[in-house]
Amino acid sequence: MAGSKGGDREQARPQVGAIRFEPDADTELGETAAWYEARSPGLGTRFLDEVEGLLRAVAHQPNAFPKLVTMRPDPEVRRALLRHFPFAVVYFVTGREVRVVAVAHARREPRYWLHRLAHD
Repeated sequence: MAGSKGGDREQARPQVGAIRFEPDADTELGETAAWYEARSPGLGTRFLDEVEGLLRAVAHQPNAFPKLVTMRPDPEVRRALLRHFPFAVVYFVTGREVRVVAVAHARREPRYWLHRLAHD
C-alpha cells in the first residue's frame, strides 16, 4: 500500500545486485591494505574486513550514506566513511550496481578522483 510504513521502508532501502570497483579504486584498496599490513601484521586484513563490511551496508542501503552536495546531480555521488580507518568509499549507483570510484583518504587531497567520473 502506498504511504504505508513497509512501502516507505522499501523505497529507502533499494538493494543493489553488484558492487564494481573502478580500476583506480581497486588499486587504491590494494595499496592501502598493503601499506597497513607493512606497518603491523594483520592490520591490512582488518582494513579489508572493514571495507567489506561497509560495502555490505552500502549494497543493502546505498542511499543511507550522504551525498557529496557539491557534486553534479548525475551520477549522485556518495561517501561512506570507515569507522576505524581515515578512509572513505566514494561511489554512485547505476541501475542495480554500486560503482566504487575511490577508496580515498578522508584527510588528504579531497576530490582528486573527480576525473574518474568524466568517463561515465
